[in-house]
Amino acid sequence: MPLKFKIIFYNLMFFLILFDVLYLIVWIFSIEMNPIKALLVAGITALIMPWAKATNLQQGRKVAIRSYMIDIYRKYQKK
Repeated sequence: MPLKFKIIFYNLMFFLILFDVLYLIVWIFSIEMNPIKALLVAGITALIMPWAKATNLQQGRKVAIRSYMIDIYRKYQKK
């Protein structure tokens, strides 16, 4: 197999596994969502996926996690 194919394949598999784990975490916590669980899911997401962080500053991470937590909590409150 060519090197380019291996790089693309392993990157794809890495992201698929990452999103499967994230989906599992959200599914487990979606049974009864509360602000603490939403904060936990948002924090894990920000740690696992660096592109989910707003900036490299500490304050930016807190803002990104907090806004994502609010989105998750509101989404599951509507159900």
